[in-house]
Amino acid sequence: MPVEQCSIRPAQIGDLNHLLSIEHDSFTTDLLNRRQMRYLLIKAKACCLLLEVQGVIVGYGICLTPKLPRPARLYSLAVRQEYRGKGLARALIEAFKKYLNCNNYKYWQLEVVINNHSAQKLYKDSGFEIKAQLPGYYENGCDALRMVCVLVATEEV
Repeated sequence: MPVEQCSIRPAQIGDLNHLLSIEHDSFTTDLLNRRQMRYLLIKAKACCLLLEVQGVIVGYGICLTPKLPRPARLYSLAVRQEYRGKGLARALIEAFKKYLNCNNYKYWQLEVVINNHSAQKLYKDSGFEIKAQLPGYYENGCDALRMVCVLVATEEV
């Protein structure tokens, strides 16, 4: 399935159950609960995007967008297991980059589990660099890596 067959759109409150299902299928620790996900969708300074393939929601991303000049933060990114490895997470990252560039963010950051090498490769290939190791960052005691990506403003022609 080519990435061209996917569509990305802003998530809405009606998507809440789908997002929670993907969240719980993708993570074993530090899960967002219904109240937290709802807040991120309707009240937080955040951009929430979801990924559809042939009308089926298969992934989502949440990027926190604080007041400038603070950096944006990729808070959560998840794609259903059976759709991984097809470039869909990368498509979400590229959509966030466009959004952040249009809103004048200079850089963004994320935290990733230290032993999630496939996610680290995805982020490195998307322009992120490791900046710090965060001991005991996750609720299960696992360390995290903080990664940062400098955004390059693009001019419309």
